[in-house]
Amino acid sequence: GDLLLGPISPTPHLEARQVVAAGNLRLLRVVPASAPRGRDLLLWLEELGRRLEGGVYLASPLEPPDPRSVGICLFPQAGEKHVSCVTRGIRVTASALYAPEMATFAYSIRLALVAPGEEGHLPAAQRGFETAQLHTRHWVLRQADGGADQVHGKGVVGNFPLLREGGWRDDKQRHSGRIGQGEWCEGVFVYQSLSGRGSSISFEGSIDFVPGSLEAPAGEEFAVAVPRFPLLVGADEYLF
Repeated sequence: GDLLLGPISPTPHLEARQVVAAGNLRLLRVVPASAPRGRDLLLWLEELGRRLEGGVYLASPLEPPDPRSVGICLFPQAGEKHVSCVTRGIRVTASALYAPEMATFAYSIRLALVAPGEEGHLPAAQRGFETAQLHTRHWVLRQADGGADQVHGKGVVGNFPLLREGGWRDDKQRHSGRIGQGEWCEGVFVYQSLSGRGSSISFEGSIDFVPGSLEAPAGEEFAVAVPRFPLLVGADEYLF
């Protein structure tokens, strides 16, 4: 039979999808509209296997940085839905997934100071700093009609990670408004949030970093690019 997800709310993102009515509920078929009926579960599992084998989905903490939350992360880590860029040795990777139950997209942005031996690495003398701390963000959410919503703010959901090679310090804004030093963590800083309930079709922007730290700057603030990634659900896409 059909493999359905729901209930869902009306949204422009679903105009091309096959929506099934069940009483007062609106449910969404999670396989491509062109897929033959009656084999949804098998087709969905086969596609999930392909994405796991191809590195699109990876095992990683679902509530980063807590290592106890490791599972299959459904934010794409490869393929056309995933973007990556390095600016002055800071790598940004980003992707999004559609959350029909909330009628919006969830997105994930990962930040790391590229370590020696990794593609995009620059020595500290060349990039101009040993550490760099996130200060402000600027998001651009583009609409199908050519318009765009702009979002500016300090930090990312109260986080101001201080990046170093191999890890980051978990600095956060306290209730007092001051930024407090956190613990050092290994690996990549991960920021996840929702794009809102509008009709945006893509997400991009930049993040401003301070060389050194916010408390002890070691140079001029600089912008790190967040490449454009899609906020779209096509009729011939699988939903996970």
